[in-house]
Amino acid sequence: MESKGSVPPDRRKRLYLGIDAGQTHTEAVLVDEDGITLARGVGGPSHIQGADMEEVFQESLLSALKAMNAGDVAANIVSVGLGVTGLGIPGKKQAVLSSLRRMFPNASVFMDNDAVVHHWGAAGFRDGSSILAGTGTIAYGEYNGRSCRLGGFGYLFGDEGGGFWIGLTAVRQAIRAVEGRAPATVLVKVVEDYFGVENVKQVPGLVYSRNSVDVRRIAELAPLVCREAANGDETAKTIVVGAGDELSGLAVQLLRNLNVPPGEAYPIYRLGGIWKSSDLLNRTFMEKVGALYPNVVWAVPQYPPAEGAAMMARMKHPASASSFENQDGVKRE
Repeated sequence: MESKGSVPPDRRKRLYLGIDAGQTHTEAVLVDEDGITLARGVGGPSHIQGADMEEVFQESLLSALKAMNAGDVAANIVSVGLGVTGLGIPGKKQAVLSSLRRMFPNASVFMDNDAVVHHWGAAGFRDGSSILAGTGTIAYGEYNGRSCRLGGFGYLFGDEGGGFWIGLTAVRQAIRAVEGRAPATVLVKVVEDYFGVENVKQVPGLVYSRNSVDVRRIAELAPLVCREAANGDETAKTIVVGAGDELSGLAVQLLRNLNVPPGEAYPIYRLGGIWKSSDLLNRTFMEKVGALYPNVVWAVPQYPPAEGAAMMARMKHPASASSFENQDGVKRE
């Protein structure tokens, strides 16, 4: 998929809109029938806890479309593909569809979990697996005509190894340390400074006093934990190694479910901000996976997730689906 920045679309061509609707921002790209990315824009989060999901999504998408500066091309958009976080939240899928039907009444709409479009952006139409680790964690892969998705159950029931998990574990260990139930750690001071409290034991009350858990706020503590791990704090190192262990377990089980042979040169993509926060986490992850799958290839993503969503829009739209057959020897439905 070629990118030419922001260029005026040819109104004689079919246009496709790809949307990556994430927890922190919504990114959209406009692609023509030749696969050229014409414009890109970014808006706010796809939903906010406690707020009207349809209103929030529509406002964020409108902001992204306005940022594209591509003119009035809605009538030329024949297909919309999007990956959405939190599809298991009651009402979110319906809210997103309602917004899109109203904004693009003549376009086909294809929706999937955000992990799928992240992977398609990373791998294109080739086999491989993507391990997403940002605020939360989820894994998706394809191999020899099979596909599998693991994880992604949110901060209460999953997301092990992600930013929220790291941040929450750090707060827990800091509280245990000041009570004498765990070794002393610099994380006590880090957490106190981060939340602006005099005693780390005040943090739970601060969190509980709000109408909802500020997941993003806790997740953004993770880079500070990774920093202290790099500086040698033993508690921080244990947390970061634990995150690497969790993510390696997710990856290994995904490859097992896909029946990937242990000796195959199979691509794995590490996607999301957590991978950029810690060499120790990456090293732990790669060693654990490599011990069981020694020939895996630590691959570099080809395109951003929004392009993966645009691929979905083009691939599944009847007018262009045939052009996607045999790109990797597999006809995709």
